[in-house]
This record gives sequence, structure tokens and C-alpha cells, in this order.
Amino acid sequence: MQKTLLAIIAASIAAIGLSANFAGANHQPADKAQTAGSDILVTAPAVETPILTTTMRSSTPSDVTFAVTLECSIATSVKTTGNDDQSASGVVDVWVEVDGTPVPVDSSDPDGRVTFCNEAHRRVTTLFDDEDATIETFHTSKQANGFNWSKLNMGNGVHTIVVKALLTETATNPNTADAAIGNRTLTINPTHMANDETND
Repeated sequence: MQKTLLAIIAASIAAIGLSANFAGANHQPADKAQTAGSDILVTAPAVETPILTTTMRSSTPSDVTFAVTLECSIATSVKTTGNDDQSASGVVDVWVEVDGTPVPVDSSDPDGRVTFCNEAHRRVTTLFDDEDATIETFHTSKQANGFNWSKLNMGNGVHTIVVKALLTETATNPNTADAAIGNRTLTINPTHMANDETND
């Protein structure tokens, strides 16, 4: 069932015409960079998955913004037998790391993780006379979202930028929630924050 679900997710995204390639910059543009990917990445639960990576050279001082957009799909499978209460939910969080350190949204959210898509599915069945009566459903959703992160004073030098995604699955046995990421972009632009600007 798990392999079948993953195949369905990948096929549903591929049907919109995505190509199977992954783009990453191999040079070091000064204070700005852009990269994109269109291969379909199926993320396993509780695994931090790199989805985009690039390098850039920054000057001193240099404030930058990171703009991330992506297509995200979550599929849930829920099965009830007789009088039952079953559920499955999935949440995909995305964040940006500079040289291995997350870029915070603000001081109250230092890990910088932002929810790009989520799906929750629950079914409660009651008053079934047949204890073997079974209902099984598969539900999938897809959406495109974006978010901007800002980092003050990147510091002079060449930096590695990685965008990561994490699927959090919450499901009663044997139900599942799976996620896939399709078209995605990362655009890095220089900016000039106020001298007293903070990430608060």
C-alpha cells in the first residue's frame, strides 16, 4: 500500500508536465542567486530533505532576502472497519539554512520553519451492525505557496544555501500520510535594512 500511494502521488504531479531534472548553481554570484528544481521529491516522515541548494558570494555588509516558492502535495489513506475511529494527517514545513544554520523568521521562531501545506483526514463510523463493514478512502491535495526569509549581515565570503523540507505524519495504524514536492524556486536578493533593524 505504501509503495502504491507513493507511486500515485508521483504520477499525479507528473501528469501536469514536470520534467525530471534538478537545477543548482555551480558558480558564486555576488550578493544574489537563483535556482530551481522540477523533479518530484517524495519526502519520508521525520526526514529533513534538501529540496534546493546553491552557493553565493556576499560582500560586507550585506543583508539578503530568500524567496522560496514550491508545489506541495499531501496524500492521506484512511481505513475504518465496523465501528471505528481512524485518522491520518500530514504537515510539510520548509526552511532555509545558510552554512548549516537555519534562517529565523524572527527571534521567537529561531528554527525558521514555515508550514507550506497540510492535510488532515479523520473518519468516525458508528451504528454498524456488520463488524466487518469496511470503508477505505484515499485523498490528495496539491497547492503552490511561497514565503520570504531575511538575514542581516551575511558576512563576506562564499556561502552554501540549502532549502529543506520536513513531513510530519500523524496517523493511526495502518493509515498513512505521504508528501511530494514538485516545481520549486529559490531567489536570493540583496537588500538594505535599517541600521537598527533586528529579526524581532
